[in-house]
Amino acid sequence: MNLVKWLRKNNTKIMAIVVIVIMIGFIGGSSLSYILRGSSGTNKTIAYYADKMKIKRVDLMQAQNELELLKSLQSAKILKMLQIPLIQTPDFHALMLGELLFSDQRPSPDVLAYVKQTATQYQLRIGNEQIDAMYNRTVQSYFYWFLLSKEAERAGFKVDNENARMLLSQAIPSLFGQNYATFMTRMVSSNTVSETEILSAFAKLLSILRYSHSICSDEDITNRQLKHMMAWEEEGINVELVELNSDDFIEEQEEPSETQISEHFEQYKTYFPNEIDEYNPYGFGYMLPDRVKIEYLAIKLDDLSKIVKEPDFDEMEEFYNTNKEQYTEQVLSNPDDPNSELVTRTKPFSVMADTISKQLFDKKVNAQAASIIQEAVNISDASIQDFNETELNNISLEERIKLAGSY
Repeated sequence: MNLVKWLRKNNTKIMAIVVIVIMIGFIGGSSLSYILRGSSGTNKTIAYYADKMKIKRVDLMQAQNELELLKSLQSAKILKMLQIPLIQTPDFHALMLGELLFSDQRPSPDVLAYVKQTATQYQLRIGNEQIDAMYNRTVQSYFYWFLLSKEAERAGFKVDNENARMLLSQAIPSLFGQNYATFMTRMVSSNTVSETEILSAFAKLLSILRYSHSICSDEDITNRQLKHMMAWEEEGINVELVELNSDDFIEEQEEPSETQISEHFEQYKTYFPNEIDEYNPYGFGYMLPDRVKIEYLAIKLDDLSKIVKEPDFDEMEEFYNTNKEQYTEQVLSNPDDPNSELVTRTKPFSVMADTISKQLFDKKVNAQAASIIQEAVNISDASIQDFNETELNNISLEERIKLAGSY
């Protein structure tokens, strides 16, 4: 067949094939492989962390996307600008977190030099080997991002999107010379994501940073570190102390009159001691917390034991017959066979007589004590038994004291 005729006859099919080939080239081989592979395998468990928590392929894909989004946000620059509020020094936690997640195993020369110089100068407990080890990683940064975010989440650290928005609103103008709205609009357009997704990823980064502060908060601090922090303040103070003894001025003052003392008391009687405010700058105060007066009756059981009658034989036997189920034991059905079954047997009265006697005697002593206490309550409350609760609430403390009886 003539080649030209064949091309004319099949030109539609040829054009379709060419278009498909162009599309494959445009999409890329890896994307095509993903399309052909479909979604199968994305939910496959590829590793475990913590208490056998699963890491699926889709988890790492999401972590990779979040980290790429943070790189586009230039989070490394934002972390570098963070400072410790009180002493205005760079936050080492933020610096190291930025290097771990965004350095791509290539250390930032200025950050690396600063960290090493500071660690050497102030004897921080981090050596060059530990710093270098952070860049000698065997896995991609999004593995660390995934694990750190899960660890912070399990520890209960959570920064909301509004706090993330506030920090970005402060950082973006100084770092990038744009206002927040303009910068975020560009981010949303270039990454094809929503503002909420961007803020969520950055909030997660701040959660990890807060978690690192907390987990390292109980570390020891050296004298050189303290001097370093004070040096960053660049402030000095000269103190001159003059001690004034109050005894030197007592003789020059007149004794306060009764009227002055009464006025002073009236002025500060509603304050508790050392309760300082603009009207009480010296902390005078004569208010006392609520107090109650308690009367109580105590009975010594040893004293009652001397007047309570011991139980007689008939009482003990009656108690035994009524409560036999309390005095059982497990014995072998055949005493001569140690492997025989256990059976329940009631202990004889003769064996339990002493125990029963003590039980009954203690019961009598306790009953006598309860009777005496109840009688004392009846005597002391006799004069107020005719009052209901409302009437009692209207009776003053002095009247209650008069109405109360005596033990």
